[in-house]
Amino acid sequence: MMTAVVIREARTQFRSGLTWLYLGIPAIWILIARLLPVQARSITVLIGIYSDLVMMGSLFTGAFLARERDQGLFSAWAVTPMDAGSWLAARILLIAIQGTTGGLILALGSGVQFHPGRLAAALVFASGCGALTGLFLARPFRDIMSFFVIGGISSSVITLPVALAYLHPS
Repeated sequence: MMTAVVIREARTQFRSGLTWLYLGIPAIWILIARLLPVQARSITVLIGIYSDLVMMGSLFTGAFLARERDQGLFSAWAVTPMDAGSWLAARILLIAIQGTTGGLILALGSGVQFHPGRLAAALVFASGCGALTGLFLARPFRDIMSFFVIGGISSSVITLPVALAYLHPS
């Protein structure tokens, strides 16, 4: 059952363009990092990972939840065999995988030195926390616009310490 839920969620994210954002935006950050002096690349990669991978995880996960609530999809899910826990786990797992992949692409492509295992662990943790933060922040909102306005500001304040603590360049 969980495999089917993960596959369904992956298709949804692929169709919505979220997967392409996670894997395409690092290319822009790589270009920016390559145009800067070598000493500035580490901080550029840190900013790129935080702003595009961690923040996208929180904003897009929350936006999906707010949109699905706004469209009335929760009542439709009540008649499916998929439970809410499986759906949440699938969403968080995919966001963590996409964020980790995008962050590793960014770090590899920009030419900074890093420890692959530590960076991958930090990216999984930060992307997962970003997705959880987005889900948590989206709960009180009934539509996607109110989430983006208030949730975006709140998410920035909440996740900044996580980014500074776990994604500090070596």
